[in-house]
Amino acid sequence: MKLTPDMALDLVRLQPLMDKANDPGADGETVASAFAASQVFVRTYNQAFAEYFAGRLNGVALSFNRGEFNYSFRDTADAAHAFTMLSMQQVNDAKSKAICVGVVNLLLRDMKYKSSFDNDQSYLTAVLMIAHSMHAFRRTTVNQFVAEGQRIQRATFWRYFVIGAVTVGIAYLIFG
Repeated sequence: MKLTPDMALDLVRLQPLMDKANDPGADGETVASAFAASQVFVRTYNQAFAEYFAGRLNGVALSFNRGEFNYSFRDTADAAHAFTMLSMQQVNDAKSKAICVGVVNLLLRDMKYKSSFDNDQSYLTAVLMIAHSMHAFRRTTVNQFVAEGQRIQRATFWRYFVIGAVTVGIAYLIFG
């Protein structure tokens, strides 16, 4: 990830708050502040974070008990777009904050700073959790568009059917 001078300065300002929030005895207010600050930080530099995280997800698959979870992203641009959609959403702000704080902690760990992810297992779990959220958000959005399209199509059919029946009825009365 290429850090611009502004981004590096903002990360230096954010890092002490993240250190306090990552302490086991951190109070709820500190954690909430870290979540909100992480969300603002990720949204400010969203394109850079999308590219940073998307580089990890090109064809990610996890095998688990003879089953397979496959997060299919065509390429890094597709994964970056899915990350942008998820982190910038307004509907489920709590999920957006969780994703943002997760990716900031991934970046801090990559840079060898204190992070919530103190071992490889928690690090991998965070990557897969974010990938799953991206995939689920994209599928939910597509399903909503399909359902809306079907509803509009049904409404349009009946409207034209009634208009046609009325037109035929009027024509029958006039010419009949």
